[in-house]
Amino acid sequence: MKWESTKKNYDSFLLQKLNEQRKCKGYWDMALTVNHHVFFAHCNVLAAVSPVVKSLISSDDMKTTDELFITLDPNYLHLAMMDPLLD
Repeated sequence: MKWESTKKNYDSFLLQKLNEQRKCKGYWDMALTVNHHVFFAHCNVLAAVSPVVKSLISSDDMKTTDELFITLDPNYLHLAMMDPLLD
């Protein structure tokens, strides 16, 4: 069976839908905390762009059913940067 997308910009469509799910806290499996503010995310999306996240979820200690919570130093990443970064 061959599946073909009928959308011209399927990659943009897919990212948009994943972002909508993230904003509704749907299917999240990762939470990032900055200054006690929690941002929900999809670890597969962040792992695709972050070698640090990829190494965390690829470790032998992580199971596919685990949820990942990361606290970020506010001196490293400012709170105002989180929404644009995740969008």
